[in-house]
Amino acid sequence: RESLRRVFLDLAWLLLGGLLAGGLGVAWIVGNGAWPYFREVFLDWNPNYVASLVDEFGLRFFYTFTVFRPWGALQIIAIPLALLALREGFKRREAELDKPEQNDQLLYLPAKTEAIANARLLLAMLYLGWLTQVILFQKGHEYAQVPVLILGMSVIATHRWAFGFVYLLWFAFIAALLNGTSLVSSTEYPAPGIPLVRLEHHGPLTGSPQLKLWPRCWRGSTPELRDVLGEYTDTHCSTNWKELRDVEGYLRTVNPPLGPGELNCWHDSTHSLYLTFNLDPATRYMHYGNVFSITSKDDWIKKRIAKEVSESRQRYVVADLAWLTRDWVKPHELGPSGDPRKLPPWFPDSAKDKFPWNQKLVFRSGRYVVYQVVNPLGEIDVPDWPPAVEPEAPK
Repeated sequence: RESLRRVFLDLAWLLLGGLLAGGLGVAWIVGNGAWPYFREVFLDWNPNYVASLVDEFGLRFFYTFTVFRPWGALQIIAIPLALLALREGFKRREAELDKPEQNDQLLYLPAKTEAIANARLLLAMLYLGWLTQVILFQKGHEYAQVPVLILGMSVIATHRWAFGFVYLLWFAFIAALLNGTSLVSSTEYPAPGIPLVRLEHHGPLTGSPQLKLWPRCWRGSTPELRDVLGEYTDTHCSTNWKELRDVEGYLRTVNPPLGPGELNCWHDSTHSLYLTFNLDPATRYMHYGNVFSITSKDDWIKKRIAKEVSESRQRYVVADLAWLTRDWVKPHELGPSGDPRKLPPWFPDSAKDKFPWNQKLVFRSGRYVVYQVVNPLGEIDVPDWPPAVEPEAPK
């Protein structure tokens, strides 16, 4: 309804604000010397990263409806309501808003004023925009789906769908089924007759042993406490805090003490050691498994990472055996004759001559091994070994 002059003026102020904020950010990046790397990420890394996701579009789309079961099912309602809000919001005459079509009333509560229609329009555009970028540009991880789910809930709430009460009844029923009967196993997946639902106990909220530890939490955290309260602590991307504390204790004894760039945490579950020791990493790469998986012409990405690793000041490397098996038990198996300083018998021969496994093993605690870099590095890579079987929770 606004004049073109007002529209362009608003747009100009919006762009000016973006340029001001962006300009200050770029000045800060240039000032601290990170500009070449920032530019490299946009021009070199991002196109290859997006290209590696092309084959996963369909999987990520359907994952949106199944993630955070049963909450993800709300997207089935949110998407059509958002599309209806787009149509409604773009109507130009308020009289049309006061006379909704009869069919519309079956799906959503029509907006009574243009202000409500515009508010729904803005929220619907935010929701559909985030949904699009999650499907097209993001890896299929839960953290990318959280904003989509919250925005989807908001879209539904603007049409006054009381879905919260329905879910309250659902969770009360499941809690009674799992905790009060033996009809369904808490680890059974998929649930009998309900393929998209996983019926399981949530330890910190419904498990009796964990609930008893809550008063203890007020007195501070310990590795043992985090291991007990944590969910899925024995997966390749999570942390076993007690065993990592043992690694920390060993690294504090090395002489001379570790300095900046001298520690390389090779796998995801070991990264907290950088914060523990307040050290800069050996290279500017953290998730080696992810960056090595990005395909590129002539493998320039892998070559560049390998070059920076070989040129780094690393003295010690911490690795996680769980990455090779994605299993609950194997990473904790001892070496031959029960020697904790040797790799377990199942360790693949194809990896023994590759970095970091070809270095001097100086310490091991469970799934974590510490290597001292004393040998030629050899091939530097993080192969994606597929799991032989789907990991199962310990009995």
